[in-house]
Amino acid sequence: MNVLEYVLFGVLVLANLSLGLWFSLRQKHCRQSGSNSAAVEVFLGSRTLMMLPLAASTVASILSSTGLVALPAHYYAYGWHVQWGAVTPLLLFPLATRVFVPVIYDLGVTSIFEYIRMRFNSAISFTACAIYIFLTQSVGAISIFAASLALETVFHAPVLWCNIAIGLSGTVYTALGGLRGVVWTDCVQLLMILCAPTTIIAKVIIDFMLPGAATHPLNDLDIRKYIAEYSLDFTSEENVWSYIFGAAAPTMCRLCFDQVVAQRLLASRTLKDAKRNAITSSVLLFLVFVPLFSMGVALTIWFRGCDPVLLGAVDRIDQILPYYITTHLVQVPGLVGIFLAGVVCAATSTTSSTINSQAAILYVDVIAPRWKDSTRHVLLITRCMALGLGITMTVYSMVCAYMGSLCRVFLMMYTCLTSPYVGLCLLAVLFPFVHSKGAGVGTIVTVIFQLWHITNSMQKGRTPPKMPVSLDYCPANVTFHTSTSKAFNISRSFEAPGSEESFYLLRMSYHWSSFFGVFATIAIGVLVSALTGEMWNKKEQPELCSDLLVKIWRKRTHLRDGSELEEKRTSKIDEHNSNAETLDLLTVKAESHV
Repeated sequence: MNVLEYVLFGVLVLANLSLGLWFSLRQKHCRQSGSNSAAVEVFLGSRTLMMLPLAASTVASILSSTGLVALPAHYYAYGWHVQWGAVTPLLLFPLATRVFVPVIYDLGVTSIFEYIRMRFNSAISFTACAIYIFLTQSVGAISIFAASLALETVFHAPVLWCNIAIGLSGTVYTALGGLRGVVWTDCVQLLMILCAPTTIIAKVIIDFMLPGAATHPLNDLDIRKYIAEYSLDFTSEENVWSYIFGAAAPTMCRLCFDQVVAQRLLASRTLKDAKRNAITSSVLLFLVFVPLFSMGVALTIWFRGCDPVLLGAVDRIDQILPYYITTHLVQVPGLVGIFLAGVVCAATSTTSSTINSQAAILYVDVIAPRWKDSTRHVLLITRCMALGLGITMTVYSMVCAYMGSLCRVFLMMYTCLTSPYVGLCLLAVLFPFVHSKGAGVGTIVTVIFQLWHITNSMQKGRTPPKMPVSLDYCPANVTFHTSTSKAFNISRSFEAPGSEESFYLLRMSYHWSSFFGVFATIAIGVLVSALTGEMWNKKEQPELCSDLLVKIWRKRTHLRDGSELEEKRTSKIDEHNSNAETLDLLTVKAESHV
């Protein structure tokens, strides 16, 4: 390793963290002005942030270090079908912009779970909040570990200390600055994140064009097997339909139901900006997936004729990218430092956004309703919560080394656990006649099944068939580090695994389990509402649902006319705004007293 790599990496990372601290300290003046409550400033940036920075922050938060380190390894090992998942947001954003965003934005809520509490009850909101925190803690921990794995492989730094440094650095400026500091730091981090895959792509192209490059010929590359497998098999993970339709639940979550995303939609200055934010972030996310996909294709072309796992150079598939960095990217001074800085930026961006969103829902949905004097100590409470959440996530990241392939674990946990949550949100917005009993039973049943399904999949160790690789095109000067028995065992793992599970639901791919889980949540919710009679008990809350569905339901059940609905919606919004103004006054008085 060249000294330049360490210097460049250190300068870029310190500049990124310094920027986050600068925005954090700069916001002290804004909070002292008293124009808005401290809670609104910390969690929504006083609703003064522009659309484009919010959209860029959304993409930077979604694009974690797991995507930079583990996703290219997934492309290499299992094929490129993941790329089809980037098309799904473009198909679903009309549902987000026309149905969901207008409802929550007009209500003026801070948290998505605040809306669920208004729509159903506090028990359902609290349960959904607990599931969301567990899920996002897992996502953040995996992201921290993925970045630490890259640093450990390249710089030979201890994973433990890398986890601590990355986790706490993102926690500090989040605790001090709130959403405004996170958003502006994310914008700069997104640029650095995009530079990382560019270095890999450029180096592979240059090496491939050199005369005498020992790479596998392209004429026998089966494109259909890699990215165009159209067979509709519900037990298969790697095909076109699994990622376009099977991954619809996590896509909807990333579009508007995830608190990280919803918080940026709610922080927009106007409803029109919020809709543009959802559309722009969908397009940006699609564009960002292109260099990640290109990096996976580049690694496939370079290594499929001399596989590092068969060679014995690496022990697990997640080390493919760090191995390329240490053996090839290091030949060009400066590229390694740029790439690793992008990986760390991706990890801190995901960490900071996740911690801020978790602090928001804990304060708004758990602490504020139960502690009347919480507004007097909002800054202290939110900072302590942010620090506690960041420390917990950092400790959690140390367990990720025992969880197998990072990308598959990330995809399985996120995909399976988002389906009941997305089903609950769709019940809230699209079905005005469904209330707490139906929503609660439907969500709990689906959560239990999804946990059972994902646990069984991990215990059985089921994986999709891996792409064919060989050692036929290794350079003559490459030393084989593996024994014959080890090479034989590894090569056999590339065959399609046979399933001993006879129960079809357990053999189903986690993508399709998630897809049908959304509909199961909705169907159970509607059925329970009908059987218990709450569908007809005149407790409808149409002011909290989509106008289009309210009109349809009103025609079917002769509900009150549209003018009364609009008056009730306006009254609900006015009541929420009045409560917010009261909180502002209490906060200003408290700050003046201090």
